[in-house]
Amino acid sequence: MEDIICKSAVTFCPPRGKFKKKHLELIQYAGFKLVRTVGYLRTRNIVESYNNNMSLLHTTSQFYPHKPLSYIIFALKRNDR
Repeated sequence: MEDIICKSAVTFCPPRGKFKKKHLELIQYAGFKLVRTVGYLRTRNIVESYNNNMSLLHTTSQFYPHKPLSYIIFALKRNDR
């Protein structure tokens, strides 16, 4: 894709927006500066600094119709309350 647009890609979105800390280290090693994540219906902390060289960009809108239980589970796990 970089050859087509003649620019370096600086943003990466892991498959389905899910990742573990070890993945973030590999993504940063590959040269990406921003990681697009999933975080249902976030209203705060949209951009979160991972370290000095990379940030996480969380989802602000969710259009996929998840089951209500999915939203409840995620709300209990998230840390931006």
